[in-house]
Amino acid sequence: MAIANRVPFALCVPIWGVALCGVVLSVIDYEHRRLPNQLVLIVGSLGLLTVVTRCSVDAFLSSAVAATSTALAFGTVALASQRSFGTGDAKIAASLALTTGALGWSTWLQSLLFAALFNAVAAVVILAVYRSGSRKFAAGPGIIAGALLAICLN
Repeated sequence: MAIANRVPFALCVPIWGVALCGVVLSVIDYEHRRLPNQLVLIVGSLGLLTVVTRCSVDAFLSSAVAATSTALAFGTVALASQRSFGTGDAKIAASLALTTGALGWSTWLQSLLFAALFNAVAAVVILAVYRSGSRKFAAGPGIIAGALLAICLN
């Protein structure tokens, strides 16, 4: 994989852990519309490990700002529209922002852009297939896929 050629091994470990947990969380969210707090906590812990392995003040600051602003934005959306966007989605977005923020501003911004794009496409497909707005879909897999794609591209 391209990421292994550009990233030191110590940084690959938490990133691969985030990817593994992300796949598991995506399946769980798709099946049950829930994101277990224990797994979200593991993703957040791996994000902190990413910050520590970067060993720079810039990584710490960008990660802190990314996670805080993501938590505020997604948390506000989750509280404002409780039926369409859950707090689990907000928590996983903030946890992933720790990792993407530690890798740089562009990675974090790309992860948000890709997450919005993936979820928009999923919403359009569901509307086209079911022809009604009452069908719910899991936003977590789109958020996770967006973060993983941004990590792989940077």
